[in-house]
Amino acid sequence: VEKARELHPDVVIIDLVMPRLSGLKAAEEITRACPGINVLAISDYDPKPLYGKLRQAGVRGFVPKCSAGFELIPAVESLLCGKTFFGLPSSFPLIEAAAERGT
Repeated sequence: VEKARELHPDVVIIDLVMPRLSGLKAAEEITRACPGINVLAISDYDPKPLYGKLRQAGVRGFVPKCSAGFELIPAVESLLCGKTFFGLPSSFPLIEAAAERGT
């Protein structure tokens, strides 16, 4: 959170599970302190139940870790263009398979 305030990047990529502060809480603090920063969340968790909480925290995008290899760059590009990004439809089967495996 402090680095975001200090550096004021265009995009912050934040893991929802962090040791000292939850990613949701950190996203909330970043978007409150620096409204121009786009926050992109990544996680192993299924984003569907978290969608409302993510949006309330000011998160503008979400990429599941299981599909970060091909979704991270399109997600950042979308945020930089003023859009939101909550997964490519092609990644939904990957998310569901990862959830079933428990990864």
